[in-house]
Amino acid sequence: MIVQLKKGATQEDIKRTVERLIQLADEAGIEVHYHTVQGEELPVVAVKAAGADIAKIQEERLRQLDCVEDIKRIAEPYKLASRSYLDRRIVKAGGMEVGGNRLCIIAGPCAVESEGQIMKAARDVKAAGADMLRGGAYKPRTSPYSFQGLQEEGLRFLRQAGDASGLPIVTEITDPRNIDKYQKHRVDVYQVGARNCQNYDLLKALTELKGTAAAVLLKRGMATTLEELINAAEYLLAGNVHNVMICLRGIKGIDLKYTRNSIDTGDISVLVQNCNIPIIYDPSHACGKRSLVLETSLGAVGHGANGLMIEAHPDPENALSDGHQSLYSAKDPENPMGLFRVIEDVRKYYDFRLKITGTNG
Repeated sequence: MIVQLKKGATQEDIKRTVERLIQLADEAGIEVHYHTVQGEELPVVAVKAAGADIAKIQEERLRQLDCVEDIKRIAEPYKLASRSYLDRRIVKAGGMEVGGNRLCIIAGPCAVESEGQIMKAARDVKAAGADMLRGGAYKPRTSPYSFQGLQEEGLRFLRQAGDASGLPIVTEITDPRNIDKYQKHRVDVYQVGARNCQNYDLLKALTELKGTAAAVLLKRGMATTLEELINAAEYLLAGNVHNVMICLRGIKGIDLKYTRNSIDTGDISVLVQNCNIPIIYDPSHACGKRSLVLETSLGAVGHGANGLMIEAHPDPENALSDGHQSLYSAKDPENPMGLFRVIEDVRKYYDFRLKITGTNG
């Protein structure tokens, strides 16, 4: 249940609402758990009870409070992410809106390798038509002997490249103790990687971003169900971080001979129908081959993705991380495995789909 309060509701109004809620629950002989949240426009009290017990609460007596605007019963375990609460969520990230009628493209190398490399990449992705610059500074790698990133120096280089190109920056955060460093370097979008999708301590720590212009991009874990993914995003929303995006990137399958992961573009449609959070798709990690990035991207757009996050590198063959799945960042309209060509083609398809359906989701 979501109890939505009227605009201008005070802390005293919230207190009165909670007191009435507890009174009604006691009278019904049930135990409820509640959480107060500053919603997108109005303050809300999210209420949960075991099983169907929530129906025992006398809703009309809650409505008698002059501060109550509306009450919504939401069956899903996630409340603020549900379309029953809010049909569509428009996220503001780095000065642009995600979730509207424009496809958002995030592009850049897997890792920040040097100042010169990320500067070149930033110029390239800007020229290719990307909206944001991605690059990893702290790299969680499967092998301890793989390149682990430049750490804070990487954040500094990425910020400089973002400022020089005018692009917002997106980078993965792995440790809540580093949040202050990310704030110092004015990171626009904090990426929670697949390995940390259900790291609830990290998700709770990121609620420090409430009230700031920063956004969070939450990647699906390698074996995370869609309900688990949405509930992970709910941690952020419940912590008053409203600028949240979900990113699918493929899941572990049984036949990985031809692709890095099982491509889960079909799950985009399921998410669009059930949650209000903008969906980004990462074709690079899903397929793991630059020759499949365009087709995978088109599939994601066809299922209703609001954006794509694509790996692109000035010199993929010599990249320190994931070069095999990175597009060529240099502008080359004739190269089907170049970033410029892929962005051009997916934007054409997105606009065509929007014209036919009248909606991106």
